[in-house]
Amino acid sequence: MRQANTLFRKAFLAINGVIMRIVLDLQANANDEGGLIVGNWSGKYDGGVAPWRWTGSPEIYEQFYANKTPVKYGQCWVFSALVVTCKSTEV
Repeated sequence: MRQANTLFRKAFLAINGVIMRIVLDLQANANDEGGLIVGNWSGKYDGGVAPWRWTGSPEIYEQFYANKTPVKYGQCWVFSALVVTCKSTEV
């Protein structure tokens, strides 16, 4: 019975990890999910910040909360930084 409980616990934690990753991804993506930042790979960044100009996630979070609108613009490494910051920050 103990082995079954251990296997169930491992499966439960794995499923929760997948769900958490999906939720964090959705929160970051504004293009189709209403999240924090608009992805843009076009090379045209008028009306926003070029993805490589960001110097940290807190700046993006602050702009989002101040304006209550998605921040422009990010690419994969910006999305990753936002997810890591969110996951590693205790609220």
